[in-house]
Amino acid sequence: MIDKILSIFKLNQPKPIQRVEWVNGELVIPDWLKGDGEPVKQPEYVRPVHRCTKWILLAGNIYGDEHYSCAVLIETRNLIAWITRHAENTSVSILAQQQAKEYMPTWFAMAENEDETVTILDEHMKKVVHEYIANFEAEGTTRFYCPSCKTTYSSVKDIEHESSKNGNWRSWKNEYHCHNGHRLYYKESRMHFMPSRK
Repeated sequence: MIDKILSIFKLNQPKPIQRVEWVNGELVIPDWLKGDGEPVKQPEYVRPVHRCTKWILLAGNIYGDEHYSCAVLIETRNLIAWITRHAENTSVSILAQQQAKEYMPTWFAMAENEDETVTILDEHMKKVVHEYIANFEAEGTTRFYCPSCKTTYSSVKDIEHESSKNGNWRSWKNEYHCHNGHRLYYKESRMHFMPSRK
């Protein structure tokens, strides 16, 4: 019975090497680390076939944004100078996102400004602009559509919360409301601070 179990599990076989190690004075590299010699290719960016319009959706339910309960819009013309500088001065390691960022100044410049519909960005373009929404809001170039009021606002109320401290952890909340008090944005954040070494 024991022999049968041993043969099933092959316990008498040497274990495959899982890491680089020295065996009998030689460096042994596991097969999974060697690879097949071909570099991994990242997918290329596929440019949109439609033209950009006057308005761009920066955040909203259609993107699955969990922190926004509104639509955040910006006029395309207000992004052209920023995206041109951003594309020239920054880079990302994700090829498709980098290519999207490099194409955005051209695409925005060709926008049909008479078309009042809202342009939905693809996932790569959205990643380029999403983390800068607070900057655009501080510049006063964004518009917030409140679904409760069915109204678009050029500014929102930034609700201030006290930050809290628990040991080396700090936590705080960011919250925006429309002028009628409806919550448009909410996010809780935490950060761990390492004590200084003396």
